[in-house]
Amino acid sequence: MLGADADFGALLRRLRTATRLTQEGVAAGSGLSVRSIREIERGIVRYPRPDSVRRLADALGLAGEERTRFERLARAGYWTDRAQRLSPQDLSPRDLSPQPPPAPALPPRAAQLPALISDFVDRSELLAGLDGMLPAVDSAVTVVVVTGGGGSGKTTLAVRWAHGIAHRFPAGQLYVDLRGFSADPPLSPAKALSRFISALGLPRERVPADVAEAAAVYRSLVADRPVLVLLDNAVSAEQVAPLLPGCPGSVVVVTSRGPLDGLVISHGARRLTVGELGPDEALALLGRVIGTARVDAERAAAARLVAACGHLALAVRIAAARMLMRPDRSIGRYTAEFTAGNRLDALECDDAAVRRTFLHSYRRLDDGSRTVFRRLSLIAGPSFTLAATEAVSGLSRRAAGAALDRLTASHLVERVGEDRFRFHDLLRRYARERCDAEESVASREAVRSALLGWQVSHVRAAAAVLYPRKTQLPELANPGWPEAVFADRQAGLDWLDAEEANLVAAIRSYADEGPRRAVWLLGYALRGYFDLRGSSGDWLAVATLAVDAATRDSGLYARASAELSLATALTSVGRKSAAIAHALRSLAFSHEAGWDEGEATACGTLGSLYIGSAAVGAAAGYLNRGMDIFRRLGNLAGEANALDNLCTAHITLGNLESAAEGLRQALDLYRRADLSSGEGHALTRLAELHWAFDQDRTARRHANRALTAYRSAGHLVGEGYARVTLAVNAPDGALGGAIRQANHALDGIRRAGDRLYETKALNCLGNLYRRAGDAPAAHATYTRSLELARAIDDPHQAAVILVGLAQVAGADRSADHLDEAADIARVHGFRVVSADVHAARARALLARGERAAGTAVARQAADLYRATGNARGARHARELLAP
Repeated sequence: MLGADADFGALLRRLRTATRLTQEGVAAGSGLSVRSIREIERGIVRYPRPDSVRRLADALGLAGEERTRFERLARAGYWTDRAQRLSPQDLSPRDLSPQPPPAPALPPRAAQLPALISDFVDRSELLAGLDGMLPAVDSAVTVVVVTGGGGSGKTTLAVRWAHGIAHRFPAGQLYVDLRGFSADPPLSPAKALSRFISALGLPRERVPADVAEAAAVYRSLVADRPVLVLLDNAVSAEQVAPLLPGCPGSVVVVTSRGPLDGLVISHGARRLTVGELGPDEALALLGRVIGTARVDAERAAAARLVAACGHLALAVRIAAARMLMRPDRSIGRYTAEFTAGNRLDALECDDAAVRRTFLHSYRRLDDGSRTVFRRLSLIAGPSFTLAATEAVSGLSRRAAGAALDRLTASHLVERVGEDRFRFHDLLRRYARERCDAEESVASREAVRSALLGWQVSHVRAAAAVLYPRKTQLPELANPGWPEAVFADRQAGLDWLDAEEANLVAAIRSYADEGPRRAVWLLGYALRGYFDLRGSSGDWLAVATLAVDAATRDSGLYARASAELSLATALTSVGRKSAAIAHALRSLAFSHEAGWDEGEATACGTLGSLYIGSAAVGAAAGYLNRGMDIFRRLGNLAGEANALDNLCTAHITLGNLESAAEGLRQALDLYRRADLSSGEGHALTRLAELHWAFDQDRTARRHANRALTAYRSAGHLVGEGYARVTLAVNAPDGALGGAIRQANHALDGIRRAGDRLYETKALNCLGNLYRRAGDAPAAHATYTRSLELARAIDDPHQAAVILVGLAQVAGADRSADHLDEAADIARVHGFRVVSADVHAARARALLARGERAAGTAVARQAADLYRATGNARGARHARELLAP
């Protein structure tokens, strides 16, 4: 290959051409500058240094004899030529003696990583995830895609990690902002390559214009030199691919708001998603900027502030920067102003703005996806589904799904379940801004109408399978709304469970923005679900809004239904006086409107309320009136419910046999009406009665069946109380397990917010603690139960609890509790409570050794128990008479 060349420069040019290398390529491979290569080939440098010659031989791939001749020719004639140019006196022994080789020239090294941010919050899990992506053996180029929404801290994280591993890449670290999501057009691969090649020592004017040729030069420059490359803010895999080096061991970190699937497919890239900061991380970031002492002094306000920023890193930084401008202002005051105003306006500071960050992502969407993004902001609530997206977008299921995929890929919405998505709070606000700015008023109203139709149709369909006999409004059957069907009860219940928070939020939104009709329609339709799940808080809030909306609409149906729902919601939280007032209004509006079912339902509500207040005569009047209407209408469920409540009145007054007979009739009606929740209630009351009848096996059978019925209905409060009923009647040898079961059931009832059943459950738990000999626990539990009974104005429950409390209180307080219970029982005619008081007094007398007095009182107790039909009480009273 080495022919006869006149000089070394000509030989170098011929060899370079033969191997199809450019001067730049040889320079990259040898570490010499392009200028040095050019001067050697032109003969300007006739005798390159030995080290340079060896590097050139390496770059040309020479070996063996070829390499030896190449290196020999480079020095041929050196000493002859030097001797001809020097006079003898110029020569010295040093000139003629061997010289040590000069220090080798270092290859060009780029160190372009951006500076570290001093207030970086240690996101240890993410950094560990990146560390785990580094290969154990440098056998290929490692590509890591760090993806996430705008402002999430992708670049900060990537820069921090890159600095942490930079020492592994002494040959260089390259960085470029590809401007994929910015106000400027994305940086082209050609321009990015030009910057890299220039940083590696080749003048920009020598960079080929063709992207493929420039990429080849770039890879040649870093051949056999593993480098670290950080490609920030990429828009596509096509933008990134030409910038990937070829040397094994190189690491490329790409940040993008998109998933860059092409890199995963074609280059085996690994992906790490950066989400919002955790609450503690967000607080730490705030503290790094404004000072930890300031944050610690107002930690609760600081937590509210970072939550209002959605824990978005950029938003927290901007809020912190604005707070630095006013060090005299407290975090609490700033947070109050921030949450009261336009948060996106507040999150602007110099050249940083959350709104602008979101805009760059929004502009990258196609027109259809932008429309879907805007309209999704009209869905109130924490999440939404594909079906809801289809409703608001007007697109087919397939097209709506494709749009959601694009929005998810762009991190403008987040997938939080198999078919559930959510907005980041600030992104929702931005989407609503775009909706208000780009959608006409008519368009927004049409979207909200379509959403309402979708919601009502699904709530109505769920009601049809969950509580088909429950009174519904005629307005719910709108032929213009889409039809929805659930296959079974569980499907309907699952849908309502998943959508409850969204429906409540939607009702609040309709109350603020209209249509008001939606508030009372949805509110009334959901009351059966709220009752099933014991969602007293949501029920009360929704019903209150419904009354306000219906009052403004002035329709009789609307006002009757809203007042009825609010009365029932108030009953569940023990506010009886207010509940009675609203039930009376509902009764009047229903009667005036000629709405028979509404009138009968209001009568039933009033009857149950008056029973709890011990106004049994009034209760019976309303219950019989309602039962007559329901019977005339053929409404089995309504008739059963009225009869069930009448039986409660009988139990309160001590007519236990009559109550049992009525409950058996109500149970039959509930079963004919296929109303599982009503069946569960009747069975629970029958279980309590049969324990009073001293028929434990029958009682336990009824309680277990009640539990099954409640579970079938999805009625959480009823299921909890059925468990309590089973627990409180456990045998003495099983009290430990019974106490645990009762406490667990009580927790569920308490979470549901049903204060009446919480009161009853606490009393049962107190009885269990008393039987187990744990007087302090019993006393505390009875005391809490009594507080609740008084708060909900339930004299019967209060009297029952006082009897139990007396048995664990001190002697001085015990008599007081029994006297108070006796007074309540005498005023309201609570015969079983009177018997309980006598039995408790008899035990106290006998315990003090007053045998004659104790025996006399015990006989009175036994007589009272027999008169009510309470066989268990009578048996225990007789046991006190035994010598």
